[in-house]
Amino acid sequence: MAGRSYPHNGTVLYTYDDPTEITRKANWIKEQGLAGAMVWPFDGDTANSELMTAIANGLN
Repeated sequence: MAGRSYPHNGTVLYTYDDPTEITRKANWIKEQGLAGAMVWPFDGDTANSELMTAIANGLN
């Protein structure tokens, strides 16, 4: 589970990737020579697009 966020509020377990984890995954995609990444809707991204920026930077 290293590299992933798993907050728990006592009732609900939330799982998500933060910019650090997304960058790690994007780097792995590039290292494997894959064509790109698939993402779910980023409605939880920050106003300055930290998550999309992490994908773009990792794949460039």
